[in-house]
Amino acid sequence: MNIEELFIELAKIPSPSLREDNVIEYIKSYCATLGLSAKQDEYGNIYLKLEATDKTKKPLILSAHMDVVGGDEAVNIAKEGDIIKTDGTRTLGADNKAGIASILKLFEVVKNSNTSHGTLEALFTRDEEVGMTGINHANFEEFEGEYVLVLDSDSLGNIEFAGADYTKMLLEVETLKGGHSGNDIWDKSRLNAINVIAETICALPSGVWASDEAGTITSLNAGAIIGGAIEKVTPSADKNFTKELIQEARDNIINTYACAKYSIRSSSNEHKRTLIEKIESTVAELNKKYEGLANIKVDIKNHMPMFEKADDETMINIARIAAEKINLPYKVQTFHAGAETHIWANKTNRLGNKFKPLLLGGADIKNMHSSKETLDVKSLEKGAEWVQEIFWELNK
Repeated sequence: MNIEELFIELAKIPSPSLREDNVIEYIKSYCATLGLSAKQDEYGNIYLKLEATDKTKKPLILSAHMDVVGGDEAVNIAKEGDIIKTDGTRTLGADNKAGIASILKLFEVVKNSNTSHGTLEALFTRDEEVGMTGINHANFEEFEGEYVLVLDSDSLGNIEFAGADYTKMLLEVETLKGGHSGNDIWDKSRLNAINVIAETICALPSGVWASDEAGTITSLNAGAIIGGAIEKVTPSADKNFTKELIQEARDNIINTYACAKYSIRSSSNEHKRTLIEKIESTVAELNKKYEGLANIKVDIKNHMPMFEKADDETMINIARIAAEKINLPYKVQTFHAGAETHIWANKTNRLGNKFKPLLLGGADIKNMHSSKETLDVKSLEKGAEWVQEIFWELNK
């Protein structure tokens, strides 16, 4: 079957995070038809290997995740011209079924080729979308290669060589006295925790902290703010959860607790350090201002390591050459988000050599993670051609 047909077969299989069993079985079965043995670890990740016919050539690793955003409901495929989508009832799952399809096609092409080549390896992971537990449970000693192509970018031609780390920050405010919103409102020793956290949020940096000509380097984003008399409120879990919560919350007390959750992303340790210093100094100043009346705490924990650019630019150059050979426009850039590249970049193979990953755009995917998600078939075909050209260029 061609890559469009392969993608559609994969996309039709619902595979929400940690419920990927059916797509795992499909991949194993497809590999069997190619005469390849797919190995499954205890966590459910799939390892695929095609031995080298020429051991002097460098190995290549490809990686994609098997889970998609969405549930177990049917994936009803629709097509308009070159655009593949669903009937609008759920996500398409092109993230990351497009990557899986391109990898399987590469193995098929190389397996059926008479051209000598180095080792070709692949990893298909579980649970990238929710917890990245699949990649974090992977056995990296399975691999002999160093160069890794992670096929999980949403734009054809992207060559992304570095990415920001991901740090979570919890801001908490506790005031020492509560009270009645009418009778006690005059008492200046009774601070409302919502007012204090609002002042703190306004005093903190917001958005982009550092940038250069390539884009954002370091940023701080407020994800959620919670405060007030909501402890006893148990609204129904429907689409109006937030509105129901606020309508049922009490407004006749002086609140004593509020919190806010933030994300910090940075591709520079120096800029990240200065941002955290600014956050901590701001909190310290406000704690001094409200000493004896309120306590402001900030807890900062790293969630995902930084994906730093490797000194070895071999794969960047090969990806460029391959793109030019097939007349594919490309962009070499960093990205201000997280991906499995971040885990690969901080691990070593069985020989103790550090992996050198790139995040590669193998197709144009629009409205990712939504019921309006689409995949351009021509871009998928071109992306698969690009991946194959990269492999043969490495094997020259």
